[in-house]
Amino acid sequence: MERTDDISTATMPRNLVILTAVMLLVRIILVPFELSAAKAPTASIPWIEVAKYAPAQNPDKKLLLLEFGADWCEPCKRMERSILSNKEIASMISTRFIPIQVRDRLKEDGKNTQQIADLEKKFHVFAFPTIVVTTADGEAVATLVGSASALSTVHFLSRAARPR
Repeated sequence: MERTDDISTATMPRNLVILTAVMLLVRIILVPFELSAAKAPTASIPWIEVAKYAPAQNPDKKLLLLEFGADWCEPCKRMERSILSNKEIASMISTRFIPIQVRDRLKEDGKNTQQIADLEKKFHVFAFPTIVVTTADGEAVATLVGSASALSTVHFLSRAARPR
């Protein structure tokens, strides 16, 4: 039997090696573009440290959004990266709420400031992250404990922002 139109056993591996080299070269060329895209600025929430907040900063009597967290808290970091950096969520928080960050320092310093201890006690914060929405007068409206999905966070914020 005579072979016709068959690719030789030497040609096929040579073509695969050339194709692999071309794909590798394209990948190497695209890496700087991927890195610059990964470092693109994300939406930013104008957080106010709890110690620096004054009621005069809220003349429109917006709801306050207190984000309780800690520097050592991995779920807090995940929530910052995936949910709070989402531009739609950041925009919603920035326009509807006064965003206040409350950082627990008990693990690092052995104690918290009296203000932070009082807030954690008042709003029954027992886990991080915890988001508490309050009226401008400090009365709790809604609480979200733990790192939720982006969709759950949007629903939580939407329900909390409804007029009372």
